[in-house]
Amino acid sequence: MSGHGSAVLDLVIPGLLDRVGEWQSDDGDVGRYPSLEWLLGRARTRVQGAVGMEATLGGLFGYHGALPCAALRRLALTGEPHTGRWLCMDPVHLEPGITDLILSGPDVLSIDPQEAQGLVDRINAHLADEGLAIEATRADQWHVCLPEGMPLPETVALSRVLGRPVNASLPGGSQSRYWHQLINELQMLLFDAPENQAREAHGLPAVNSVWPWGGGALPESVQSHVTHIYSDDPVVSGLGRLAGVPVEPLPESAEAVLRANGPRLVWLDVLWGDVVRDDPDAWRAGLDGLERAWFGPLRRALGGQGLSALRVYTAFGPVFEVTAAARWCFWRRSRSLAECLP
Repeated sequence: MSGHGSAVLDLVIPGLLDRVGEWQSDDGDVGRYPSLEWLLGRARTRVQGAVGMEATLGGLFGYHGALPCAALRRLALTGEPHTGRWLCMDPVHLEPGITDLILSGPDVLSIDPQEAQGLVDRINAHLADEGLAIEATRADQWHVCLPEGMPLPETVALSRVLGRPVNASLPGGSQSRYWHQLINELQMLLFDAPENQAREAHGLPAVNSVWPWGGGALPESVQSHVTHIYSDDPVVSGLGRLAGVPVEPLPESAEAVLRANGPRLVWLDVLWGDVVRDDPDAWRAGLDGLERAWFGPLRRALGGQGLSALRVYTAFGPVFEVTAAARWCFWRRSRSLAECLP
């Protein structure tokens, strides 16, 4: 890619295109976003080698294979490197669908620390003979260290099952039956937990299951070409810490990012929840906000000292690469989001 490497911005936006085709078909329109469409219209498009949020993230840090999200997330949350193989065991809510159970993630459960600890204590009393002990590292982010010799289950990332049926995504591998049985036991245990009875009395969804995913040991090292990372995601923060790159909270607009020197990575995960909930109105409102706070400033900055080139990653779709030279490509027209679908 041409352009000065010191002013390149990698911008990851999960949920940008995922349901555009479906919503366009249903509603006839997904809105217009002039600055974003200008950038996409002048970009070169390439197929992404790794598909999915976790695979995209791993690729940006030179890590190939299943990303050990549990170990990375725990590193960010505790601030301490650790040994062993960790697995996310996140609290979730399952509700009956037409033919399957539909999963809602921790973000909609509003679990407080006292509730989380009570539920984890109840679970761990049951798991004592298994050599497992769940840790509520944060109220909505739980982890377990697997005993030595226990095979890692083959799992599906939580981001891939949010709002979706779960049966086809349950753990696989040589011990799939063990994990299916364990999850069933924990569901029965959580069914009449006092914490869930209190939640339901207050109109809150029960924490009625856990979702295992992201297993593995902390990598010895990862590589990154960027000098600044902006993200609120602890997995991203864990990778940044491991790579020795400072991670700052996601700012409200592109202005702070454009003031920084060096190549930068922004994990702009503000649309994915609306995609999961199949809420096109909220998604459009979110994208309107991004148009004002991010895409407008990025379009204006392209070609200046703050931005020589921009790469937009959609996580589940193509990558768009636009350089400073695009400002002079007057023959290229803007592209609507529907025209950008793979």
